[in-house]
Amino acid sequence: MFHVIADTFSWSGWRHEATVRVLPVCDRKSKRKFQKVLASLDREPPQFLLIETVWENWGRGHRRRKFKQQAVIIGRMIHEYRSRGIPVVFWSKEDPPHFQRFIRWAKQCDLILTTDVGCVPRYRDYGCSSVHPMTFPAQPAIHKNYFPQTKTVCFAGSWNKHHPTRLEGIHNLIDPLMNDGLDIFSRKGSWPEEYLSHIIGSYPYEELLRRYSAYIIGLSISSVRESPTMFPRRVVEMICAGLLVISDRCLGVASLFPEIPQSTSPQQTREIVDYYLTHEADRLELVSSVREKILAEHTYRHRVEYIEALLKQ
Repeated sequence: MFHVIADTFSWSGWRHEATVRVLPVCDRKSKRKFQKVLASLDREPPQFLLIETVWENWGRGHRRRKFKQQAVIIGRMIHEYRSRGIPVVFWSKEDPPHFQRFIRWAKQCDLILTTDVGCVPRYRDYGCSSVHPMTFPAQPAIHKNYFPQTKTVCFAGSWNKHHPTRLEGIHNLIDPLMNDGLDIFSRKGSWPEEYLSHIIGSYPYEELLRRYSAYIIGLSISSVRESPTMFPRRVVEMICAGLLVISDRCLGVASLFPEIPQSTSPQQTREIVDYYLTHEADRLELVSSVREKILAEHTYRHRVEYIEALLKQ
C-alpha cells in the first residue's frame, strides 16, 4: 500500500495499485481529507509516498493558487511523511523542459525518478544521490479495447504553437490524413480553422480511453524527441487498446518499441497508413507483439515493483 499525488491520467492507473489518494490542502474538503490521511500515518503507515509532477489542480481554491504556493503545500506533505520515516519518491514526467520548475520538490525527496534518463546527471548536480529513469506505463485494467474498431484514425492532443516539434509532427502526421476520416480529440479553441471540422471534442480521461479504442490507428506526436526513455504516454495506452500507433520521430519510441512505425514526412505517413489499412494481418501482428511486450515489462504493477526494489537498495 502506498500513497500518491498524481494527475487524473496517472491516478486512473495508480488507483488500481494504491489505496489512498493524497490531496494538497487547498479548500476545506481536501484539508479535512489531508488531516485524516496524516492521522492514519502512525496507525497504518504506507510503504512510501509517490509525488508526481502535476499541473492539474484539485479543488476550487487550489485553482487560484500560484505555483510557489503549491510547492509550499507539497513541501509540508514531504515533511510530514519523512518525519515519520516514510520514504518519499518523486517522479518527474516533465523532464527535460520543466526540470527547473520542479527541482525544488525533487531535492526534498528520498528517491527521484525521471522519464528522461538524460536528466539523471542534472539531478545529481543538485546533490540528489538516488536518481533513476522510469518510463510511462500502461494499466491493463483501463487501457484496453472497449468497442469494435470501426473508425480509421485519431489523434488525442492539443495544438501548441510554442512547441515547434509538435507543429512539425502535426504537419507530418495529421495534415496528410485530413481526408481519411481523421478525428481529433481536443478542445476547438486552440486549433486553427482548417482543423475544426475534424475536432470531435474533449472528454474526461477514462471516457477518452473508451472512445479512441474504436479506431484502427492512433497518431503520436512528441514534444521531446531526443531522449531514449521519453515518449508520449498514449503510445503504450493506445497499443494496449488495440490501435496501431504511428509516431513522429521519437528516440524514446525507437529505443523501447522499435516495431512502432515512425514518420518524418507527409508522404511517409500516407505510405504507412495505406499499407496497414490494406494489410490487416501485418497490422494485428505488430500491435499484438508490442502489446505483449508492454504487458510483460511496462505496466503500473511493474513500476510499483521497480520503486519497491529501488527503495530497498
